[in-house]
Amino acid sequence: MKKITLFFVAVLFSVTIQAQTTLTHNTDDIITSTNSVACQGGDNLQARVFILGDFGITGDFEISEGALGVQSISADVNLTVNIYEVDDLFPAGFPGSATLLGSQVVTVPFGSDLTIVDYTFDTPVLVPAGTERILVEVSQELDGISWFIGGTAAQTDHPWLASVQCEVLEYLAPADIGFPDAHYYINVTGEEVLSVGDNLADVVSIFPVPAKDVLNVKVPSSIEISEVTLHDLLGRNTGAIFSNGAINVSDLSRGVYMLTVKTTEGTLTQKVVKK
Repeated sequence: MKKITLFFVAVLFSVTIQAQTTLTHNTDDIITSTNSVACQGGDNLQARVFILGDFGITGDFEISEGALGVQSISADVNLTVNIYEVDDLFPAGFPGSATLLGSQVVTVPFGSDLTIVDYTFDTPVLVPAGTERILVEVSQELDGISWFIGGTAAQTDHPWLASVQCEVLEYLAPADIGFPDAHYYINVTGEEVLSVGDNLADVVSIFPVPAKDVLNVKVPSSIEISEVTLHDLLGRNTGAIFSNGAINVSDLSRGVYMLTVKTTEGTLTQKVVKK
C-alpha cells in the first residue's frame, strides 16, 4: 500500500487490527432450549463457515479464543475444535480440499445446560493472509454422551452438520434434513497481526490527517511503541507529547511536520499536516 493512501485507509483498518474480532453468525448470546439438533450418543460434527472479508479481515489473523453454546449435556464431554481453511466449493471435496490450521480439545462440563462455554487455544491458530474462508468444526467422538450444542433464536448464516452414525455422511445445512431452526453457537475470536514481510506503514494508523487538535497513532497489539516524536521540517523537535495513543497538536502552527514512530517492529517516519 502506498503511503499516500494510508491516511484514508487508516481509520477503517485500525478497527480490526487494534481490537479483537469475533467471528459469529449468531445475533445474540442467549442460548435457547430449541435451536439445536444432534445425533444421540456422539459421532457429531457441527460447524460454521466464516468468510473473513465479511469481518474486515485481510491480513494474518491469529485465533486465540472460542465459545460454544450448550443446549444440554448428559456428562462431561471432550470435544475437538478444528480450524480449517476451505474453498468456496465447500462442502464438496471436504476434507481432502481443506487445510487443517489448528485444533483445540475443549471439555464441556456436565451441568452447563443453556450456557456458553468459553475456551482458549493452547497454541493460537494462525490463519494466513489471503485466506478467504475458514471452517470452525466441533467434533464429538462416538462416546455415548448425549451432547446438544446450543443455538440462538436468530442467525445471519446457517451452520453445518454431519454424522456417520445418523447417516449424514457429509456436511449438510440443518435445513436439508428438516431442522431449519438449528442455529449452532460456534464463535472464535482473534486479531490481525503483523507478519514477517509486512510493511509497517500498512498497519500503523495515523489519523486524522490533516489534524486540528489531536493526532492519533494506533498499532496492532502485537506491536509496542517505544517512542513517538514530532519534528518540524527544519528537524526541530516540537516537544509535543505522545500519551494514551495520541499527540496534542492544538498549540502547533499550521503546516507540515515529520512524525517518527519507533516500535518493536521498526521505525516509521511520515509527513503529517496540522491545519
